[in-house]
Amino acid sequence: MVEFVPLCLDALSARLAQQAGFSKGYVSGGALGYAHAVSEALLTLDELCDVVRHVVARSDLQGIADAGVGFGDAAHMSRTVTQLEAAGAWAIEIEDQVAPKRVSHHRGIEELVSLNEMVDKIEVANESRKQAMIIARTSAFAHEDLESALERAQAYVGAGADMILLVARGTADWRAVNAVLSVPLVTFGTLDASMTDQWESFGVDYVIDPFSAQVLQVQALQGLYGSFAAGQAP
Repeated sequence: MVEFVPLCLDALSARLAQQAGFSKGYVSGGALGYAHAVSEALLTLDELCDVVRHVVARSDLQGIADAGVGFGDAAHMSRTVTQLEAAGAWAIEIEDQVAPKRVSHHRGIEELVSLNEMVDKIEVANESRKQAMIIARTSAFAHEDLESALERAQAYVGAGADMILLVARGTADWRAVNAVLSVPLVTFGTLDASMTDQWESFGVDYVIDPFSAQVLQVQALQGLYGSFAAGQAP
């Protein structure tokens, strides 16, 4: 059965997610960057580890840490994995964009590393972890093509990834993915329970919602502060 994973950027949101019945929480690099009013590309490993530590210390959630590009090359990846695992991460997500990560990646300006370079990073991550799960994310669907995405996904599994995170473009793509992969599949979506059957038909195991909680928080604060500035009751 598909499992939904909400955004958790602090211990309070993690406790609320746990109370609502979720078993996992996602520490999103993009959302954490917004929370710090910087691009995700400018975050440090220490900042990410600090949030993961708070999330898992004060909740029973299994924390999924968005490690982005691993804060560098394969050597950096080793320390990224060991530090996040020490902070309590249940799973560590790494992706095949270039390092350092581009500041404008959220506007679709992205560049992928070669397949071989990403394989090297996954192999190092696999060797460096003790028990944390490794989630390998590929952006090849958006920036290359189906054939490349499938080739990358299979190679990443061969290098030691436990799960593959991707955003396929429709039913045919999901069928192609399921035809060549047997590991759990992860994707991005919203916390929409009505989509459960569709995600299951696509063979998706985990749906991560990386932004909805933050968007709602921003809208609520804008309303509160705006009302105050206008001399109105909240």
